[in-house]
Amino acid sequence: MVGKRSLVAQLRSRRIPFSRRILIIPKGGDERRWEESFDLSLGGLFVRTMLPLEVGEVVDIDMPLDSLRFQASAKVVWVRGSDESEDAPVGMAMQFLSLNPNQKKLLHRTISNHTRGGGQLKVGSPPTKDQKPDASASSARRVSGSRSLPAGKPDLKSYGRWGLIAAVVIAVAALIVALLT
Repeated sequence: MVGKRSLVAQLRSRRIPFSRRILIIPKGGDERRWEESFDLSLGGLFVRTMLPLEVGEVVDIDMPLDSLRFQASAKVVWVRGSDESEDAPVGMAMQFLSLNPNQKKLLHRTISNHTRGGGQLKVGSPPTKDQKPDASASSARRVSGSRSLPAGKPDLKSYGRWGLIAAVVIAVAALIVALLT
């Protein structure tokens, strides 16, 4: 039989791909900033960013979740400084702090709806920079939520490094063609 602590640990480690714009509000009065989440669990989320906060820093976050605004405090628990792969981006892992029962229900419902809808579940802790990512983990990126870009305008950050490079090459080629004609 699985103990209660073990069951809670398993539930907290179930992660889903979760690409949303989130607002990070540092407690120290620093400037608010928009970042992109990468995945989500009952215990926290991973945020893609080239400018991670310090480990241990506590912030407030505000993000769309199941057509509602989810607001919570979170603490930076670790930082990945190099982009190892699409499933291991640069950024910071954040742990939710002191969630109330309604916040926990909303997170659980979001994760359950994702899996019931056929979405993949990433089981286990997110890979640290010393671990290789699970090849079976989904790298699905979707741009949705109340603060996403309008339909038809892709968010280049969601396509990764190669998508950004391709977009730059296309833009430069279009500029050269325009100058030559």
